This record gives sequence, structure tokens and C-alpha cells, in this order.
Amino acid sequence: MCRRDVGAYLQAIQSNGDVVVACTQEQRLFSDLAVQTNAKTSVIKFVNIRETGGWSRDAKNASPKIAAFLAAAHLPDPDPVPTVTYKSNGRLLIIGTLDVAEPVAAMLADNLQITVFTQGYASPITQDGNAKPEIQPGQAISTQIRNHPVLGGEIVEVRRLARRVQIDLEAQQPD
Repeated sequence: MCRRDVGAYLQAIQSNGDVVVACTQEQRLFSDLAVQTNAKTSVIKFVNIRETGGWSRDAKNASPKIAAFLAAAHLPDPDPVPTVTYKSNGRLLIIGTLDVAEPVAAMLADNLQITVFTQGYASPITQDGNAKPEIQPGQAISTQIRNHPVLGGEIVEVRRLARRVQIDLEAQQPD
């Protein structure tokens, strides 16, 4: 639908049925017109078929895809996803290997009360997906100057409770 189709749009929004507009570029114009003319329809949905369905190397075969987008616009909106409110009170637990967790802790330490829970000295995989060489005993990985507690061990269980997360740890002092 384009600006030249305003007449058809105005007629459609005076019905009691839902209206689907296959244009998001002119959404503001069509929304304003609905308010100005006291539209009788309660649901007006906008679908971007041009960029999502029609612009591609396969544009000449896009009709089924466009039809699917328009059909999906007639489906009811999904139920809202439940949310859990979280209030950190400025505390943050970073869980991970020391080589990853400590730089993150250093970046956030000015604004949050940090605790690091380490599950080893170094991540076994590099950022590009390759295996890292094993760390030799006594090899220094992390800084010895810390402005936050560093605990080590294994996570036994993580539970989300009504207003908090409980993490059961089996602590081991990192070397």
C-alpha cells in the first residue's frame, strides 16, 4: 500500500474488521489518518513485505513468502513472556575461567561490587575456536593484585527462586 492507496485505506478502517497494511514506510501517515478519522477498526497491523519478502535475487518468486507474511499478520499476538525483576543492589557474580573473568571484572569494578568465581585458570578454547595449549603448573595466568574477591571451585546447582538466584558452590581455593 502506498500513499496513492489512502482512499482504500480510509474505507477499510471504517469497517469493524482488522486491517493489515503491507507497508511500514508509511506507517506514521496511516496511523495519523486512523486517529484523525476516528477509525472504527480496533486492530491495524503493519507488515514490511518489501524488504522482508520482495527485495532479493528471487523477487519474481516471492509471492508465497509475501503471502505468508500477510497471513502471519492475521494471527493473534503471542502471550507475553513472563519476566522476573532482578535488583542487584550493585553486586555482580562473574563465573568463568580467570583469563576471561578477571578482565571483565576489571572493566566493571568501578560501578559494581564484583565477586569472581573461577572454574579454572584458562579457557580451553581461544576466541577463534582453536584449542589453547595446556597451562603448566606454576605458570602465572592472572594478576595477583585484585580489588575483588576471587573464589574457585565447581558449581553444584543453580536454582532460580521467586526473587533471587541461588547458586550452590563447592569451593576450592585457587592457587
